[in-house]
Amino acid sequence: MGQKAKNAGKKTNKTKQQTQEDQEFQDYMKSIPTMIRIPTYSQSIEGFKTQHKGNLLKTCQNTNCRKKYYKDTKKTFKVCGGCNCAYYCCKECQREDWVNHKKKCGFIGIEPNNKTIPNNQDFLVAVNIHMNMRKDSEINNSGRYWVCSEKDEDCYYLRTITKEEFENKYLIYIKDTDKAIIFYEEQIKTRSIFVSHLDKEFMIA
Repeated sequence: MGQKAKNAGKKTNKTKQQTQEDQEFQDYMKSIPTMIRIPTYSQSIEGFKTQHKGNLLKTCQNTNCRKKYYKDTKKTFKVCGGCNCAYYCCKECQREDWVNHKKKCGFIGIEPNNKTIPNNQDFLVAVNIHMNMRKDSEINNSGRYWVCSEKDEDCYYLRTITKEEFENKYLIYIKDTDKAIIFYEEQIKTRSIFVSHLDKEFMIA
């Protein structure tokens, strides 16, 4: 084996080792409990209206569309009757997205028949707004499980939990828990998971 080939092999091994060390460091950082706070629903809505003059909640959930609702478009967005959380700009988009949405539709804890959970819904809207207005926020990073169970007049308080706590404390109440675990194992690779537990019931998004 020539000297160049030996050097190339050493460089490849070093690169693999560095990549593994980087991944281990990232996993370690994600394992450290973290707490942050974000503005409440009312403050988030006002901030968004001032900056964008629209309604962020009403965004078509079809990833091939993602149209946003604005008053001047005169679009009539429809909400999913199963979870009252997902909006679509038309029936075609809802049908097209059902293959994805059916995996999480109705993922509401403890009392799944009670679809109206204002505090939890308001929190998830505030998270959505915060993620779009603050691209540098930690909650935009993938790989973390965030829980909100406390709030005051100005802020929601979020903390990270482990995968085990997420599954044992929340997914255990989901109908077809095994499928839910598989679904969120895929989701966590590209985003963070949020649990709103501001009422007796909880919501996962």
